Amino acid sequence: MSSRTCTPLRRALSSLLLLALLALLAPLATSHDWWLEPERTSAARGESIAVVAKVGVAFAGERVARDPKRIRRFVALDAAGERPVAGAPGAEPFGSLELRRDGTTLLAYESEPARVYLRAPEFEAYLAEEGLEAIVAARAARGESSKMGLEQYVRCAKALLRTPDAPLVDRVAGLPFELVAAGDLAPLAAGGTLVVDVRFRGEPLANVLVVALERDHRDAPLAARSDANGRVELALPHGGAWLVKAVHMARLEGAVAAESRLDWQSWWASLTFEVPPVARAEGR
Repeated sequence: MSSRTCTPLRRALSSLLLLALLALLAPLATSHDWWLEPERTSAARGESIAVVAKVGVAFAGERVARDPKRIRRFVALDAAGERPVAGAPGAEPFGSLELRRDGTTLLAYESEPARVYLRAPEFEAYLAEEGLEAIVAARAARGESSKMGLEQYVRCAKALLRTPDAPLVDRVAGLPFELVAAGDLAPLAAGGTLVVDVRFRGEPLANVLVVALERDHRDAPLAARSDANGRVELALPHGGAWLVKAVHMARLEGAVAAESRLDWQSWWASLTFEVPPVARAEGR
């Protein structure tokens, strides 16, 4: 066998060995949410708030230290415009900021892409758990159901802060995949309908599973799929600290797929906000 023949074969074998090694190092958990959890969600103008980032499941997780290499964008948006959220490399909390305007301040975070390699059973279970049945079907149609999941993912997280008694109003932050709550959320302290628009690259995205969890009632998630206009309505039973989340996935194609040797790109969106529940009269 000539050296010309051996070289491509050796490259192919090296690629297979690399993927096998990465599979052994991949996490076994089916999925992990990532969200921003400010230590306070309300403060007076001029006061500082520490911002914690967490990774976990069902609104319970571990704190994440700040890694500048993983941050593509981490900003605060208010009536005065946009500014970076400060933080030291390796620090935890993840960042801190001062509320400089009355009203709502929006935190928006976008990560750099990262890769994960999952064995087929774990990958298929994660797809089902996150409502990505279309990807399960696409893999089956191509005979890939037993193929390991080769995926690149991006985190797109938002959190809402406000000054006391101010309206709590979300806005578009320009993230690639984004959940945008409609209207003033403050009245949801007594419960009510949360309306969320699902946007992908600025456009409405239909048929996305959106899940909402309240920190003190994690075992009672709410879920619905976005309609043709990318809109979801969730009936919140009460106020509290809420995490709203969704996952979108698409197949990588062309040169990107060939160069990365990955099959899928996913985007993980989260939105956190808090409206302290209205105290109920005793005996009711």
